[in-house]
Amino acid sequence: MGQLTVFQRSPCWVLPKMDQEHTAEEQEQFARQRFRTRGWRWKTWWTYERADFHADAESTKQQTAMAASYIARKVDDPELRAVLTPDFPVGCKRPLISREWYPALVRDNVRVVSAPITEIAETGLRTADGEDHPADTIIFGTGFHANKYLASIEIFGRDGRRLHDDWADGAEAYLGTTVAGYPNLFLLYGPNTNGVNSILFIHEAQAHDIVRALKMMTRRRLASAEVRRDVMERYNRTIQAAMRGAVWVAGCSNDFRSETGKVVTQLPFSGGQYWLRTSVFPSWKYEKRRRRR
Repeated sequence: MGQLTVFQRSPCWVLPKMDQEHTAEEQEQFARQRFRTRGWRWKTWWTYERADFHADAESTKQQTAMAASYIARKVDDPELRAVLTPDFPVGCKRPLISREWYPALVRDNVRVVSAPITEIAETGLRTADGEDHPADTIIFGTGFHANKYLASIEIFGRDGRRLHDDWADGAEAYLGTTVAGYPNLFLLYGPNTNGVNSILFIHEAQAHDIVRALKMMTRRRLASAEVRRDVMERYNRTIQAAMRGAVWVAGCSNDFRSETGKVVTQLPFSGGQYWLRTSVFPSWKYEKRRRRR
């Protein structure tokens, strides 16, 4: 049997996946009685809507206790359990939802290494403790840059300004959708729109907001519209102030924040609050230019 070595940069909490399997009868009811589908969706929506993302929230404490109980039941080896156990509450890093992760790590042919990798040598890898780890195959799981918005493209705004320069200290936008200095630029899944309720619900709210903006521009025969800088800056001051005490800044490194420590991915308000903010397009908060005749 082959050997597998898992190199762990840092531990994260793991929660058991608790998907509910619907019976054939339930699926038929969902197909024939739409109100049941809508009712299930709103039940799920409301469950997430009530979530509290503060580090000292009772729900955070309960989730952390459940995760600690889960690892205690699944990992008997106290040394391995200590390596796999985080020192921060659930939610500080994005948790893993799985019933297969811990069983995979406790297999006889699997080893977890927490020492940092310092070198890829000719025959394998070397870690900071000086140990060499022979390897036939290396799987380099690089992940992704969740906090580097639009990293693969260049966007320029008024007077030649460059979006990546404006976002050097961390991306920000008004409602995560529009950016001052960049007329007619509309974003979906932009800065500070993640982390609460279903992201599909947030996308729907954003899409409706953008459509309202385009209809307004068409109706008024506008060439461009861009959010006022004072509006965007005031909104983002509110966003960052609301991060105080949130689980995303509870003492761990994560991809929710930019290099400056600014939380750029998460929304500290509920999905319902965000929907209310985007339910009416506030044209008075935008600078507008008419088309040339």
